[in-house]
Amino acid sequence: MYILTSKQMYQAELNAVSRGITFPELMETAGTECAKIIYRQYWNTADSALILCGKGKNGGDGFVAARVLAEKGFAVKVVLVCGEPAAEDAVSNFNRLESCIEVIRYSGNPAEIGNLAGERTVIVDAIFGTGFKGELSPELSALAFTVNGLANKVIAVDVPSGVDCDRTGEQAAEGICFRADLTVPITACKPVHATAAGRKICGEIIVADIGITEEDIEKVPGSKGQAVSRVSLRKRAEFSNKGAFGHALCVCGSKRMPGAACICVTAALRCGAGLVTAAFPQSAYPAIASKINEALMLPLAEKDGMLCPASLDELQTAMNKATAIVTGCGLGFTDETKEVVYGIIEKAGVPLVIDADAINAVAENPGILRKAKYPPVVTPHPGEMARLCGKSVAEILENKIETGAAFAKEFNCLLVLKDAATLIFVPGGDYYISSTGNDALSKGGSGDMLAGMICSFLAQGADSKTAAVNAVYLHGGVADEVTKSVSGRGVLATDLINYLPVYFKKFD
Repeated sequence: MYILTSKQMYQAELNAVSRGITFPELMETAGTECAKIIYRQYWNTADSALILCGKGKNGGDGFVAARVLAEKGFAVKVVLVCGEPAAEDAVSNFNRLESCIEVIRYSGNPAEIGNLAGERTVIVDAIFGTGFKGELSPELSALAFTVNGLANKVIAVDVPSGVDCDRTGEQAAEGICFRADLTVPITACKPVHATAAGRKICGEIIVADIGITEEDIEKVPGSKGQAVSRVSLRKRAEFSNKGAFGHALCVCGSKRMPGAACICVTAALRCGAGLVTAAFPQSAYPAIASKINEALMLPLAEKDGMLCPASLDELQTAMNKATAIVTGCGLGFTDETKEVVYGIIEKAGVPLVIDADAINAVAENPGILRKAKYPPVVTPHPGEMARLCGKSVAEILENKIETGAAFAKEFNCLLVLKDAATLIFVPGGDYYISSTGNDALSKGGSGDMLAGMICSFLAQGADSKTAAVNAVYLHGGVADEVTKSVSGRGVLATDLINYLPVYFKKFD
């Protein structure tokens, strides 16, 4: 199922209307389906509903849900949180509420809501929908704080109020927001529903089908997303040899940053590549070789502890033997390393991952990406993405989907935009959102690990989309698994890499 932004969702509704469905019919179906889901999920533990309604169409969905729940035997009270309904369809449905449904004008005292909610009452948040931006008013923030502290189950219609549905991760809510035990997206999930951070706000996700068809959605222009909730790793032949699982070349590290190379190389090994070659400046040999036993070592010509163009001939020989290459982790950034990165991009005859300092080199000439023989996998964090695009970090975070999709398309690359919620953009424009990961990854070395994982899967024959999607999901997933028993505060990238064999057993 596609993930749609709020604008795309509205366009899908317009497409449905153009073939004969009316907006009042869509609201009636949305409210009815929400009520059915609430009843099905809670009928054995609840017999009443307190429905908090706003002035717009989300409130209109709430009025319909109130009527249907009352018909099903629930004792229903409707609270007008923001005053009288204003949207035309919402007004119409408010006027249809039966006399048995009590309507309460919210006084601004949050304690009033707590007094209205008995032990068997579910609270339905139908205040703001997908059009919400910014943050709740102080009055509504106080209400959200109170509702969040109650023991009652909270169900959000489409998206919890106070959340910008088009944003992901910790940026989804600028201030306090309502938190739900169950969120019912209308027709399709929105970006916030697909992320690990968003799901902590939204709770369980059950999508309501209101009659908008796949064709209506397909006609919507722009990049559409898909949630990554599982992966399928290629089965390894029981009787095989190292030649069956590819050769990863990791051109990483420098005298000052040998650890980045060690992390990248070890991650590539742990993810199953048959052979891994570590290529690095000569002066980094003692630090790197003393920590890695299983990789082939390729010390190269350097200048001031970093690779220089004199290394390119020997690198070309190594690249000819590799089935995938990763470069950038701990490489350092000078005119010399920039020339090395450009040479790798132009000469590599196999899939390529561009990370860290290699991204900084590309930022000075993004068009170099078009010279790659295969669409490269580029893995920036927001700061690196800002340099690639010539924008501020704030602009990147505000428009991650549009910016990422446009970059991947313009430069024919697969873009892995790393953040609390990592997005993967394919050159054609569509994108994927991973549902795994936590704060254990918020440390140096995590990106080096991910780069090595992607390269390993590429080396073993996965296409770039599969390699990136699987690596991102598993990268976050192993962090989720490890932090079930220890605090993420103290988890290092090397801890996660060493746990990978245990974690992969779940997928074998």
